[in-house]
Amino acid sequence: MHAFCDVYGRHPGMIDDALLRGAQLGSLPWLETAATGFAIERGYLAQLTAAVGPLPSTPGQAATEAALAGVRNALEILSGSERAGCATGAVAALLHDWAVTRDVLDLAATRFGIVAPPRTLPPADVSAKALATLGATPGTRRAITFGAQQLYAQHRGLWSLLEARASARGDL
Repeated sequence: MHAFCDVYGRHPGMIDDALLRGAQLGSLPWLETAATGFAIERGYLAQLTAAVGPLPSTPGQAATEAALAGVRNALEILSGSERAGCATGAVAALLHDWAVTRDVLDLAATRFGIVAPPRTLPPADVSAKALATLGATPGTRRAITFGAQQLYAQHRGLWSLLEARASARGDL
């Protein structure tokens, strides 16, 4: 929980940065909806992180903090890209992955007696329709794909880090 709050609980976040940068003007209505929805998710993350309590003591905490800073930096670079489609693809991948991440968060909420807020992020079909429209040219489609691939790579690394941390604590 702490790691997700560290990466995604900050404001402005990745979606806000992509919206403010506006590298792909046609994406703005979709990004506005995503940013509004993710503001709710940020609050939920903060609430869950407070509920789980202090960060458990685990060997290698300094290396973990450095890795999380690296993930945040990579997401800032993606969301700040001037290449039309790159930030859009990264945001779309985040929204796609977040649906599953949210399931995990909701399990934690149940464990701690927290009522999960309604899901207000754009549904997958709305995002797919937006991406189809936004990726009208081959170059933009490549940029969208690149942004999504990079976000997924960051998430794979984040989940691997969390698995290693749990293993180090003997939670697995």
